[in-house]
Amino acid sequence: MTGKILGFDTVTNTGTVSGDDGKRYKFSKNDWKESKLPQKESKVDFDIAEDATAKEIYQINGDCNKFCVSTS
Repeated sequence: MTGKILGFDTVTNTGTVSGDDGKRYKFSKNDWKESKLPQKESKVDFDIAEDATAKEIYQINGDCNKFCVSTS
């Protein structure tokens, strides 16, 4: 599933993803698979756990500003 980060709290190490299905999914830092912390509005790819939380969350390439260079 794809979606975007709605927010991430560095105190509790938890956040929320808005899925493209219109649902919201909570997640913890342990589920974040990137080296830098989650940033609000970042586009992500993730799986949904049995308890309806986001897991194995990866930032999608192309989530960048006007200085990005296309490689295709």
